[in-house]
Amino acid sequence: MVSANAVTYVSNLVMKQAMTLEERLACLLSQNGGRNELKDTSISVVDVHAYNGLCGYNYWDGETLIGQLYMGTLQSGTYVIYKRTYIDEKITEAYDYYDPAGNFFYASSSLDGSCITYESILMDPTNPLINHIYNILYVEYGGTTYNYGNTSRIKFLEQILNTFYKSEQYFISAENKLKDTAILKISEEILRVENDPVLKWTERQIIYKQLKQKRSKILSTKRRAHNFHYMLYDFIVMFGNIKLKYQTFKRRPLNNLSGTFYRHTLGHFFWFVNTVRNNLGYSIAMAIYGPFTFYFITQPMNPHAMWAVGKVRNAYIETMKSVSDDDKNDKADTKKQLKIIEDQVKTQKAAPKLLVYPTQDISWSERMGNFKAMQIAYEEAMVFAERMGRFEQFETQLNFPLTAEAAWMEMELYLEDLNGKLDYFKNLDQRLVKFLKNEKKRTLELQFYIWQKMGQFFIDYPYIVVDQENEQTQRNYYLGRQFVFFEKISKKLSALGMASSPKTHKNVIALANRFKKMKIEGNTVLDTLRKNSKIFQQKNFLSSEEHRDYMKRHWEVLFMQQNKKQEASSFSLQAYTWSVRNAIWLLQTIYSAKRSELYKFVANYNLDNMSSEKEQASDAMNEYLANMFNNLVMEYVSIKKEMVENLPGDPEFRLRENVIHNIKAYLTERDKLFNQNIYASKESKGTRI
Repeated sequence: MVSANAVTYVSNLVMKQAMTLEERLACLLSQNGGRNELKDTSISVVDVHAYNGLCGYNYWDGETLIGQLYMGTLQSGTYVIYKRTYIDEKITEAYDYYDPAGNFFYASSSLDGSCITYESILMDPTNPLINHIYNILYVEYGGTTYNYGNTSRIKFLEQILNTFYKSEQYFISAENKLKDTAILKISEEILRVENDPVLKWTERQIIYKQLKQKRSKILSTKRRAHNFHYMLYDFIVMFGNIKLKYQTFKRRPLNNLSGTFYRHTLGHFFWFVNTVRNNLGYSIAMAIYGPFTFYFITQPMNPHAMWAVGKVRNAYIETMKSVSDDDKNDKADTKKQLKIIEDQVKTQKAAPKLLVYPTQDISWSERMGNFKAMQIAYEEAMVFAERMGRFEQFETQLNFPLTAEAAWMEMELYLEDLNGKLDYFKNLDQRLVKFLKNEKKRTLELQFYIWQKMGQFFIDYPYIVVDQENEQTQRNYYLGRQFVFFEKISKKLSALGMASSPKTHKNVIALANRFKKMKIEGNTVLDTLRKNSKIFQQKNFLSSEEHRDYMKRHWEVLFMQQNKKQEASSFSLQAYTWSVRNAIWLLQTIYSAKRSELYKFVANYNLDNMSSEKEQASDAMNEYLANMFNNLVMEYVSIKKEMVENLPGDPEFRLRENVIHNIKAYLTERDKLFNQNIYASKESKGTRI
C-alpha cells in the first residue's frame, strides 16, 4: 500500500460512522485497529489506555500524529467514540454518541459529559477497546456491592463481549482461557522480577503480591463476564502457582531459601520486638493522659499548650483505634475497600486517571467522630496562630478577589455574546434589540459595582491584603494577582468614561506594577504555574508537608495582622465582607444562567427564522433564577439594618439595592419576552442594525 492510500485508509477508518456501537467495535476488531492493512506502511498504530477515561488507537506517520480513535464510557450511561484526523495540515474532529442500548443517536463537535475514569488493568493486551470494556465491567461489578452499579450497562457490555467471544470471526484473549495473554503476562512479569538482581527478597515478595492481586481481578472479571466455572478457570490458574513458584525458586535457590527461612524464624521475632517498642510510648501516654486531660483542655487557650495536648490526645486516639480495629478483625471479616493504585500500563501519549469510589455508609455520629479526630490531628500539626492565619489567607486574602474576578469574567463573556448577537443577526425584532441593549447597560452597571467593592476591599484590609508594612514572608504573582486584576478593570471602566481615579488604598497601583513584573510567561498554563507559583515548584505539588514548611510563618504573620484591629471590628468587618462576596458570587451564577438563554431569545425574535416552533423558558431555569434572586435579596435584608444605622458614609446599602433592582429589571423583561402571546413574525416591525 502506497503512503497516500495508507493515509486515506486511516482517515476512512477513523472518521467512519456506524449505527450501533457493536458494529463500530466489530469493524475495528476485525481489522485489529487497522494494523492488518497498515503493517507494510510507514504508519504505526499505538494502543492508548485510560487517557482521561478514553482508550483506543493513535496513528503515527513517523513523528506526526495523523489520527486518533478513542472510545469512552460516560457517567450519564451513554458511550462516545472520539474521532480526530490531522491530514494535509487540516484537523477534522467529531464525537459520535451512542445511547445505553448502543444505538447511535447524535454527533457533536465537543465532549458532552464526563467519562468514567478507572484503575487501568491490562485485562486484554490484544485490543485496547476490549480492555476498556473489561475495566468498565470491573468498576461496575465493584459498584454492585454498594448498590451503585449500573446493571443495564453490565448486561449490555457482557452481551458485546460474549458476541465477540463466541464468534469465529473475531478474537479476544479470553478465548485462550488458561493461556490468556493477560494471565501469561502476569507470569512473565513475576519471572522478570525474580531475575532482577537489584531487588531484595522482601521487595520481590511485595511485588508478587501486587501482581497476584491484579491477576485475581482479571480472573474474577472475565469469569463473571463470560460465565466461566470457578473450578475450571480460577482454580486451575491458581493451582498453576505451584509450577510458577518452583520456576521462581530455582532461579535463585539460595536467596529464596534464606529469605523464606528468615521470614518464618527471625522475621517473626523482630516483628514482635518492633511491635512492643512502637507501642511502649502509647502505653505510657495512655497511663498519664486520662487524669490530666480535663485539666489541660480547660486552661486558657494557649496555642502552644493546645498543640502539646493535641500530640498526647492524638497518640491516645490512634492507640484506641488500633485496638478497636484489631478486635473487629478477630471477630469478623471486614469488607475490603477498593484501593487506588498507580496505572502500570505503559502507553504512548497516555495520562491515566484514578477513580475514587464512595466510602461505605456510616452514621452521622461516626462521621462527626471522624471530624473530631481530623480536628485533633489538625491541632497537632499546626499551632493556633498558623491555623487561624491559613483561614485568613483563604477566607480574606484570596476568596473575595477570586469571587470578584470570576463574576467579572462571566459578565465579560456575556457582553461578548450580546455584542455578537447584535452584530451578526441583522433582522432582530425591536423588542429583543431593546432588551439586549438594556442588558449591556445593566451589565456595565454591575461591573462598576464590582470595581467599587474591590477598591473598598483594599481600604478595609490594609494589612492582610495590601500588606502595607511589608510583613508577610510569601509573595508571588498569584498571591498578588488581585492588584493586577483591579488595575485591569480600572482601565476598562476609565476607557468607557465610567470611572477616573479609583477610590482605593494608595499602594494598590504600585503593587499591581510590582506583581506584573514578577510574572514569568510560560509556554503552557502548567509551565506558567511552575514558573510563578511556589506550590507548583514543590517536589510533590500535592504534599501538605512541603507546603506547610514554608507557609507556616506566613500564616502566623496573617494571624498577627488580623489582630491589629479590635475583636468586635474584626467580626463586623468579616460579616460585611462576606455579605458583599456572597452578593457578587450570586451575580456570577445569575450571569451564567443568563448566557445560557440568549440563543432562545434570538431563535424566537429573529425575523429571518421561518420556524413556527418557539423556544420556551425551562422550568428548571425559572426555578434556578428564582432561587438565586431570593438568596440575593435575603443576604442583603438580613444585614441591612445594622449596615444602614452604623456605617455612616458607606454607600453599600444603596449600591446593593441598585444591584437588586438591576436583576429584578432583567427578570421582568426576560419573562415578558418568553411570555409574549404573539412571537416575532414577518408582520412584526423589525429593526435593522
